[in-house]
Amino acid sequence: MTRKAERLIQSLQQRGILHDKRLIRAFLNVPLEDFIPKNLTDDRRIYEDIPQLFYSRPPTRRTISAPHMICIMLQNLCLEENDNLLILGSKSGYISAIASHLCPGGEIIIVESIKELVNITRKNLDKTGYGKNITIIHGNVVYGLKESGPWQKILVTGQVEKEDLDYVIYQLDSDGGMLFAPIGDIYKQDFTQIIRNGDDFYYKKMGEVIFGPLDLYEPTFPEGDAARKLPERFPPVQFKLDLNFLDKNVRKFLDRQRARVGARKKLNDEEMINTAIELARNNSGFIHIITIADHLNIDPEEVIKILKKSKLGHLEDFGTSNLVTTIFILKEEIQDIIAKSIEIIDKIIKIVKKMKKEYKLESILNYLDEFDRKIEELSDTGPESVYRIKRLKNLASSIRSNTILLTRLEEKIASDPKLMEQSKIITNQQIQEIEELNENLQELLKKLHSWQV
Repeated sequence: MTRKAERLIQSLQQRGILHDKRLIRAFLNVPLEDFIPKNLTDDRRIYEDIPQLFYSRPPTRRTISAPHMICIMLQNLCLEENDNLLILGSKSGYISAIASHLCPGGEIIIVESIKELVNITRKNLDKTGYGKNITIIHGNVVYGLKESGPWQKILVTGQVEKEDLDYVIYQLDSDGGMLFAPIGDIYKQDFTQIIRNGDDFYYKKMGEVIFGPLDLYEPTFPEGDAARKLPERFPPVQFKLDLNFLDKNVRKFLDRQRARVGARKKLNDEEMINTAIELARNNSGFIHIITIADHLNIDPEEVIKILKKSKLGHLEDFGTSNLVTTIFILKEEIQDIIAKSIEIIDKIIKIVKKMKKEYKLESILNYLDEFDRKIEELSDTGPESVYRIKRLKNLASSIRSNTILLTRLEEKIASDPKLMEQSKIITNQQIQEIEELNENLQELLKKLHSWQV
C-alpha cells in the first residue's frame, strides 16, 4: 500500500493541498487499511482521494473523510508539538492517528456518542499501537470534555450548527485555543476556523463543504432525549470577523514551523545525539522521537538509529514500535522525578484499591476527591503526556459521574423498581472503569520501575 500512499501524497502536493512535512510523514506511517474492516475494504480505491466507508449497518453508514479534507482540517488547526487535542467524532480513529504525528507531546482524546463506533475505534487504535497515546470516550459530544480542558485545539469531524458549539467552545484555551469545524445546516456548511482570545472568539470561513452530521448524542444515554440539551446555559457565542487577527496568529504558527524544519547544516551523529540530549533536558528529561526528527529535519527512523548509540539516553517505545509513542529518556538524570512519581502512584493505587472494595457511594466520592488531589500532585511531578494524566483524570471523572447517577437512582428505586436494572448496568460499568483505572496505574508504575537505575 506504500506506493499508493506515495501517489496520493504526490497528488495532494501537486494540487497545492498538502504542504506540512509532518502530515506527509503521517500519511506514510498510518496504515489506512487498518482502520477499515476487511469486508468494506476496496484495494483498488483505498488510497484514492475519496471518503472511505468504515461502518455500514443500514440505514447507518459512516465514512473516514477524504484525504484532502483531512489535510485542510489538520493544517488549518495549526497543531503544535505539545498541543492537547479534543476530537469530536471518531472517524474510526484514523484522523486521530494522523493528528498524533503533529502533536506527539500532547494528549489526544476522542469523544464519540455511538457505543459501537467507540468499540470499533478503540480496537483500531490498540491494533495499530496508537491506543497508547489516544483515548476514546463514550460520551455526549455536545458536552465536549470540560474536566480535561482547557484544550489548545478542538477538531469537529462532522456537520454541526453554530449553537451546538455554545458549550464546548468555552473549553478552548483562552490564550489562542483554536477550533476547526464544518458549521452549517445538513445541506451545506462552511469550514470555519475559530480562535479564542480571552472571552472573544474570532472566526474565518475557509470554504464551503458538505459533511454528514456529527452524532451529537446517543438515545440510550441515561438522560434519554434530554441528553441533547447542554448541561449549563450559556448565552449564544458571538463570533467576531477579524481576518487580520486570525491571519496574524496563523503566521506566528507558520513562522515557528519554518524555524524548526527549515534548512539546517548537516550534523554528524555525535552532534545529533547532543542535540537530542539538550532537547530532552529542556523537557524534564523526556522527548518524543518525532519532535527530535522535526527539529533536525531528518527521518524519525534515522533518529532512532543514531540515538541507539547514546550512552546517556534510552529509547522507549512502550511495546508498540510506533514512532509517535517512542520517546528518548535521560534515565540517570530523572531518577529523582521517577522516585517521586513512584511514591505518588503507590498512594494513588491504594486509594483505587479502597474504592474497589467500597460499597457506600458517598465513600467512593470521598476517595475520588483524594484521587483528584494526588493526580494533580503527579501532574506537577512528571510529564503529563508520558504519564497519560488526561486519561487517568477522565476515567476518574466517568467513575464520579456514574457514582452520582447511582446516588440519584437509589433515591428513586423505592418508588420505581424498574430502575433496578438500569442501576445494575451502571454499577457494572463503574466496576469496569475502576478496574481499568487500576490497570492503567499498575502499567505506569511498572514502566517507571523499569526506568530506575
